[in-house]
Amino acid sequence: MSISLPSSEPAKQVESDELNRALDTAVQQTLVHSNLDGKVVIQHEQDVSTILDVNKRQRDEATTLGMGRFKEKRKGGMNFHQAMRVPFTVALEIKAKYGLDMFGRTTQDEKKRIYKIIQTEYPYCMTIPGRIF
Repeated sequence: MSISLPSSEPAKQVESDELNRALDTAVQQTLVHSNLDGKVVIQHEQDVSTILDVNKRQRDEATTLGMGRFKEKRKGGMNFHQAMRVPFTVALEIKAKYGLDMFGRTTQDEKKRIYKIIQTEYPYCMTIPGRIF
């Protein structure tokens, strides 16, 4: 996974290695049977501490550099930055709660809704300060 915010190369490599290990961590899936209504509940668990730590570091660095939304420009145009990193379990929770699939086909309005949900309910997934839309 590439880190889009500027920093020294060794730090980038360490963060990248950390993230790759964290992202490779399997999502634990547990089947839980509910005796009350006879339904089967599937519970997902994932250690997201490394992902959230890197997100916070990037958010803090972006705040220090004043990189909000698209504030820093390159010659000839915008300089885009990674805005969020969402753990798989959060994507599954959004799908369960709102019926919005981050990995499936979505309309532009659905994408905006997903972004707003992440910004308001899961701000720790953001890698830049402020709003996207």
